[in-house]
Amino acid sequence: MRILTDTTSDITLSQAQSLNVDMVSLKVIFNEEVYEDQRTLSTQAFYQKMENSDLLPTTSQPSPQDFLTYFEDVKAKKEEMIVIVLSSALSGTYQSAMIAKSLCEYEKIYIIDSMTTTLGLQALVHVAIQLRQEGKDTLDIVETLEQLKYKIRLVALVDTLDNLIRGGRLSKSAGFAGKLLKVKPLLSLNQGQLGVFSKARGHHKAMLGMMQEIEKQGGIDTHYPVYFGYTGLDDPLAPLIALVKEQYSLEKEYQSCIGPVIGVHAGSGALGVAYFIK
Repeated sequence: MRILTDTTSDITLSQAQSLNVDMVSLKVIFNEEVYEDQRTLSTQAFYQKMENSDLLPTTSQPSPQDFLTYFEDVKAKKEEMIVIVLSSALSGTYQSAMIAKSLCEYEKIYIIDSMTTTLGLQALVHVAIQLRQEGKDTLDIVETLEQLKYKIRLVALVDTLDNLIRGGRLSKSAGFAGKLLKVKPLLSLNQGQLGVFSKARGHHKAMLGMMQEIEKQGGIDTHYPVYFGYTGLDDPLAPLIALVKEQYSLEKEYQSCIGPVIGVHAGSGALGVAYFIK
């Protein structure tokens, strides 16, 4: 059984190869120059380009053909494939995958709308990999993932909401409030819905606000790994990880630099944590 995800999972291409996971790239556009996430534009190169660019880059979903290449190969080999992609509320990637499946006319491709992205998507992919290693049946894995995706939570702070508003991911009213108060906006992604749940002055108070939201949403199920991520060229995760570990005994954790596609919308200086609720 094969697993395919997209590059917003922030699993690197080298990691995907070692994990035996296929990867479809989203695209990042600087002016009229189109890059394939991770394939022709590395995460570090992206943040360097964004710092030096006067214009906000844009992003684009994979085409159905990008998926169809993999689907036709699966069909030819009579294999099964689980496809786990970022939330359909945030991107047309899921729709492209569904169109490709229709064109392929092969039933043993199971497409899951993760209702999340970046660290949350990575968490769901890792569950699929673990269940495959345990020898679980494909349909059983699909059923488990469809249930677990409702338990994924992603909480983050960003320096500004400007990019999210300009990219159409948040309303202008949410951005105005954050800019007016000169505070750190705190965001949550819950079952595909992205929203601002609070604002706080300064990084430390913002991280405390993130912890309060984690508790409000049910706390962390530490039987699963916890995923920490950041945007930009510098890694500022240590204080956030320390705060989480003060309250929870984590069995396993992952740390990632959040890649170009999500970085376009979050901007540099964001911090996030994804986890499964109890």
